[in-house]
Amino acid sequence: MAKHKLDYELFEYILAYNCTIDEVFTATVIDDLDLNYISNTHIRNYLGIIFDFFQQRQVLPNATEIRSYLSTQDLKDSYKKVVLRFKTLDTKYNYDDLICNTEKYIKERAVWKAVKKTVNDYSDDSTENNIAETFELFNNACNVSLVDDLGFDYLESIDEHIKNLCVDEKYIPTGYRWFDKMLGGGWLEGGRALYMFLAGTNVGKSIFLGNIATKLLEQDKKVLVVSLEMSQEIYSKRISSQTSRIPLKLLREESEQLKLHLKQVKKNNPNAKLIIKEFPPSSISTNTLKAYIKKLINKKKFKPDAIVIDYLTLMLAANPAGSMYEDGKKVAEQARALSYPQFFGCPVISAGQLNRTGMAEANPELDKTGESVGIPQTADAIFMLWQTEAEKELGLINCGIRKSRFGVNFGATAFKIDYDTLAIDEMEDVFGNNALVDMEGVLDRLNSDK
Repeated sequence: MAKHKLDYELFEYILAYNCTIDEVFTATVIDDLDLNYISNTHIRNYLGIIFDFFQQRQVLPNATEIRSYLSTQDLKDSYKKVVLRFKTLDTKYNYDDLICNTEKYIKERAVWKAVKKTVNDYSDDSTENNIAETFELFNNACNVSLVDDLGFDYLESIDEHIKNLCVDEKYIPTGYRWFDKMLGGGWLEGGRALYMFLAGTNVGKSIFLGNIATKLLEQDKKVLVVSLEMSQEIYSKRISSQTSRIPLKLLREESEQLKLHLKQVKKNNPNAKLIIKEFPPSSISTNTLKAYIKKLINKKKFKPDAIVIDYLTLMLAANPAGSMYEDGKKVAEQARALSYPQFFGCPVISAGQLNRTGMAEANPELDKTGESVGIPQTADAIFMLWQTEAEKELGLINCGIRKSRFGVNFGATAFKIDYDTLAIDEMEDVFGNNALVDMEGVLDRLNSDK
């Protein structure tokens, strides 16, 4: 974004000129450029004609077509003044700078309009102040984004396409062989992906997310854990126990041993960082989270390699529709957008609830999602977690994959949970067997140990 101050008087003529000659530019700006932002009356009148014609026909008008709109003397005067001014403009420009400056102009004018309206509203004692409306005005103003990437021209970019085929996709290993196999290698390093774990109450969603964060930390990665369910202190204790394998109830008396372990983790992973941030449930949207992460990047030089949200359905939708389905889908879409390179370019990993029917099923279907089936429709990979009471007593938790854009979308396995440390291990690691685990045999062995 350009940091210099724009000459609004000149730039409004530049906007009008490019909207006259460039259909792509006009299509890019028309949805965001409110004509009330234009301070020059003549340009506002002129662009009104251009925009009206373009919205109806999706093409720009020629000079004759523009003149047919000049139904009043004011419009004729505006047309004449604007066109004469075009002749004095330097029409050589860098297109990227034009888009950048146009976005800057629209944002600044939108913020000014929001400030002006807010001052007027709050100075009128007879007007009930609407905080939500004020927030939405400023939020919309600050989130203007003009898309100037026209996409990948497939048949005109054959060499580039072949070159891309030869580039291996980069993954961050999950720390679990089964997940890596199901996902084709692990979490997508460059983002563009939302991963979800769905389960009933008290099955182990937060435990899984904590272990995932721990495994990433132990791979020299920068991890952000956003907790909307537990305090930062509880989350920290859980991760301390998971990484050190010191039981939760013994962390205090074994604090020196824990300290030595964490120093070794830091030494082995010099670039690793873990930020745990607590927000009250149902108090933030992805816009709030986006602003918070930008602050982390600016103030702590912390750009996450992965974002873990515990959990997604405790977040608010930006611009909620009031429908559980629509708002759940919006939250998922907005969280997935955070994973894109335009924002933070890293995987987003989260969890959600199953409905009552799904809680009673083994490897439930996607339609058993609790809050909104729009969530699994949006996510790139969906894992289901479930366990019976007997399996809970034995420290077993089942995991099945129900959706994946990266590999197979079927299959299930079991993990072993140590409830003293909340550490999760693969069954073959527990029993020292790299072959497929015989679940009946495992249950027999576990029962014999009780």
